[in-house]
Amino acid sequence: MTELLYLNENLGGGCYTKLRLASGEPCVISVSQKGAFVKKSRFGYFGTMLYYQAGVYEVIRLAEALDRRFPIKTIPNTLKNPVFISLTDAVWRCSNADEARFLLNEVSCGAKK
Repeated sequence: MTELLYLNENLGGGCYTKLRLASGEPCVISVSQKGAFVKKSRFGYFGTMLYYQAGVYEVIRLAEALDRRFPIKTIPNTLKNPVFISLTDAVWRCSNADEARFLLNEVSCGAKK
């Protein structure tokens, strides 16, 4: 089962969370005004990039596509940033980092059409 290790949601700036996926792999999610990334990482920003998007509008489109795919959220309901909620919820559902990479890139490609 996925476990929440760290959460920092700053509505004026960036949002950051660290999860431990069911496989035991650590996963970092960061959303800011510059874009978003998801990494398999034990030490914050260092690690293997699973998903990266620099444009804020593309990240919003990804969040909308994730909301259509997963309308019912499984993460704690204390979060307020809708884009951060969508990305965190999508990764929360994944059992390992490869599954998260595949899901986000698949949905991202569909959102660009």
